[in-house]
Amino acid sequence: MNWLIPHEDYSSAPVPAEARVAWWRIMAVWAGFIIVVGVMAIGGAMAPGMTFREVLLAVLLGNLILGALAALSGYVAAGSGLSFAQLIEAAFPGVSARIVALYTPLTLICWYAIECAIFGNLIADIFLLEETGRRLAMAAAALFFATSSYIGFRAIQWVSVTFIPIVILLAIYALSATVAGGTQGFAFAPAPMPFETGLGLVIGSWALGVVAAYPDIARFARSRKAGVMVGFFGIVFFNSLCLLIGAVGAAVAQQADPAMILLAAGTPALAFIFAIGNIWTTNDANLYSASLGAARTFNINRRTALLLCAALGLAVALANPSRIQFLFPFVLFLGMTAPALGGVVLGGIFGASRTGVPHKAPCPPGSDGSLVPRQATGYRARSRCRWGSSLVLWCGSSLQDRLNAPPPPLTLNARAV
Repeated sequence: MNWLIPHEDYSSAPVPAEARVAWWRIMAVWAGFIIVVGVMAIGGAMAPGMTFREVLLAVLLGNLILGALAALSGYVAAGSGLSFAQLIEAAFPGVSARIVALYTPLTLICWYAIECAIFGNLIADIFLLEETGRRLAMAAAALFFATSSYIGFRAIQWVSVTFIPIVILLAIYALSATVAGGTQGFAFAPAPMPFETGLGLVIGSWALGVVAAYPDIARFARSRKAGVMVGFFGIVFFNSLCLLIGAVGAAVAQQADPAMILLAAGTPALAFIFAIGNIWTTNDANLYSASLGAARTFNINRRTALLLCAALGLAVALANPSRIQFLFPFVLFLGMTAPALGGVVLGGIFGASRTGVPHKAPCPPGSDGSLVPRQATGYRARSRCRWGSSLVLWCGSSLQDRLNAPPPPLTLNARAV
């Protein structure tokens, strides 16, 4: 049972060399995080207003941009061995780091609850449960998906390695059945979607994940090269796959969720397997990253933080997120503004490593693994101002465009991020 310890998963220290894992394990976890029905829903939202060529171009261009951001995240995290919450402490001094570190967990816990509600609703639809049974299914999902997160990164690895091939095969199967029986096409909506709106949706699909969640995964990579390559190619391939599956499904059958397609096709067992694999591999990573940030904020151990995060997610899921009117605007606001925080943190640290501030090698035995030493506080402040101002302006203009653009529909059968 050595793989169960250390249970803290290095939430307060860099990941040492002996705890690093092969690149394909990092890729499995990263792919599991990326492949989720919410991203497919974004692809489905693009199909009515764009031609297939426009969708394809927006997907490829947007994911290349996300890939560049993921590569930066992988470089910093693999080189330092630090989680995103620990990296925040290298960019913000004192108590402010703890306050800022809570920003991302709030976003991830809300999405954790929403995903649990999606799964609970599917279970209720399959077994024809009443409202009470529907709520209990949501609560059970919140408890179940927390198990691998509680154990730690290695358990998350095995969940992803087991389910990702199954999820991809079932998605392709559902898509092939949809294409064979569908009669709809792309760009069928009366009002076309501007290309820049579609591009913004693609970038927004994982802008938060690549800068604030991927470091929690990439810190286990054995080299910076592995962190960079896995981050870049993982988001480009798997996010493109998700978006295109959703777009094609919506174009030919007006349904972007493969689980709902499989359920409508009379194969509820396959729909259940797809849903549990699809949501579990994303939700355990959501809760895991949230627990790392909460542990640093409240100065408690990771498992205690995880139980608190899971309890909060369970409470929101029990309330049925579709009935909490302020929840979706709140989460969308957090999701659109949190990437600016990630840009400030990663940009400042990366800038420090390029402008002469001493940094240490990638986690040699006995090293604290820090890219930016504590004595560089004055530089960090100047670097943060220089990098942060430009990044905040860029993210602010992107946020304004996103707020002015019509968002994709949000339901409990699919989430938009």
